Amino acid sequence: MIAGSSSSGGPNGGPIRTPSRTPSGTSNRTPNGNSNETSHEPLDETADRSDIMSVAVYEWERPFAPWEEPHKIVRSLVPVPAIMVCGYIPPGMETAKLERRPWLEKHYTVSLKKLEKASKWFKNWSKLPAAEPGYFEFEVVGLYAFSILMDIFHDRFELVPAFVELETLAKIAELTQMLECKKALRHLPHVWMDTLWRTKHPDTVEGRDLVLWAHIALVFQDHTKATNIINKVICLWSGRFDHLGLSIDPHVVDGINKQRDSALRRIFRVLHMFMYRLHRGETEHSDAYEAILLGTIYKQLPHHYFAPGLLAPGLPIMVTQVIDDVYRLKTPLLASYVSDAEQPDVDHMDAEQSGRDPWEGLMEDLQFEVEAIEFEL
Repeated sequence: MIAGSSSSGGPNGGPIRTPSRTPSGTSNRTPNGNSNETSHEPLDETADRSDIMSVAVYEWERPFAPWEEPHKIVRSLVPVPAIMVCGYIPPGMETAKLERRPWLEKHYTVSLKKLEKASKWFKNWSKLPAAEPGYFEFEVVGLYAFSILMDIFHDRFELVPAFVELETLAKIAELTQMLECKKALRHLPHVWMDTLWRTKHPDTVEGRDLVLWAHIALVFQDHTKATNIINKVICLWSGRFDHLGLSIDPHVVDGINKQRDSALRRIFRVLHMFMYRLHRGETEHSDAYEAILLGTIYKQLPHHYFAPGLLAPGLPIMVTQVIDDVYRLKTPLLASYVSDAEQPDVDHMDAEQSGRDPWEGLMEDLQFEVEAIEFEL
């Protein structure tokens, strides 16, 4: 995509900016009127002059992978408002307005041959007519991430950082998808990922950072890490999965939603079957003990756990939250209600049932369903 061409936008689908030109051939201002030019030495000093071109790169005006409001657990009585079923539950039921920021701009002097060799996108893009001879411009998701790619493309590995933050690596992954340059990065993405895996493991993050992790692992095709992260997303996401505008494969997004809905259906069926057995007195425990358990479940768990249509897809309920809600019901207060006379009649229980509290059996069954979640790429 080149300034002045008929294309609709840059590699990220954004508008192409045509800057005001100075006699020296460099942009003298950004769209907001503030100059923030950055001079850049030639990335390849050995290249032929006919191979050299100037590139003006702009960073997105809109935030990268915006996270408006963490997904919350709905604890209201049914019917659930439609906006909750769709996913986000923003404050005041209104979508937050994204903060706008000025354009950032940076200039590079690059080798066209090396860009074409490293990136399929550049190979096609460079064949389009430039607005001016040897001058091109487009926009990217992050100037720092793009600068790292430029150093890699031009074999300036001494300038490539050994460690990058999660946000930067996610931007590199997004640029890698759009510029089609994964092979040119060689082993570097896996080095960065392995370092982050130790310092910012997916088990220690949630929300937006978890989505960034999933995007990174998918782009760089680390199937082990991607599966681990996506299984965590399935357990911790409330409502339909939001890829935050990142270029995550729609089939993966659809698979996450289907797995999450399937896990919730299995978990609620286990819970409802347990309550059915309590109603029928089929736990081999006293009626008083069963009545206490049944009453505790009805009284303490959110009402919409028992609502008609609970198994509809996309409900804003987290898998792990259901497990936690049930687990918290086994409290010392509940235990104090159960007297010696209300303990299970061991004489009438077979060897398999003897000593197995029905509550513990319920938790084991629920945990089994969680461990059965296994996303396949």
